[in-house]
Parts: sequence; structure tokens; C-alpha cells
Amino acid sequence: MTYSPDQKYITMVINAYKHDSSIALFDAKTGRHIRSFEQEGLFDVEFRSDSQAMIGISSKKSVMWDVNNKKVLLTLHNVESGESPSAIRFSPSGAELAVINTNGILRLWTCP
Repeated sequence: MTYSPDQKYITMVINAYKHDSSIALFDAKTGRHIRSFEQEGLFDVEFRSDSQAMIGISSKKSVMWDVNNKKVLLTLHNVESGESPSAIRFSPSGAELAVINTNGILRLWTCP
């Protein structure tokens, strides 16, 4: 479970690591379900510092969405053999994304 930096949203990964996993987005004040973001094999979610985007992390790919309209902003495919992300974090400004994989390789990406 993750709070957005502005504390407006709470997310929860449903069916983590499974084929039909998703991120459920809730209003933090009312607990009302707002929308879901589907992605196979999800196991974690991270918000950008402005709370307007989040990234879902899975072993096959990581997808960044606009929280308000579900538009996909960025997709990172894990193409190298044995390369699966173990953690993803946005920089404090939200301009970069740091991805560390299970092989200990750190990659930096510029965010849209």
C-alpha cells in the first residue's frame, strides 16, 4: 500500500505477481475506489513527487501512468536475460527514474 506524496490517494496492488494483477487507486479521505490500472505480474507501485503519475513495477515491464486519465506515459521493457527490477524510485523532482534490477545494475531514465 502506498500514499501519494500529496496524500490525496492510496494505492494497493491487487493479486501481486499474478497474471491478472492491478493497481487500485483510492481517495485517501473517503476510501472510495477511483479507478484501476491493469498490468500483468505487478508487485509494487511508486508515485512521482507531484502525485500526478505513478509507475507499476513487474518482472516483465514497468508502466508509468497519468493518475487522472490512465494515459500510459512511459513503458520500460525488461529485455535483457535475467533482468528484472527489484526497486524503482523517482528523483525528488520527479524528472528522473532510478531502476535497480536483480543483477544489481542501476539504470536512470528521464521521465516524460
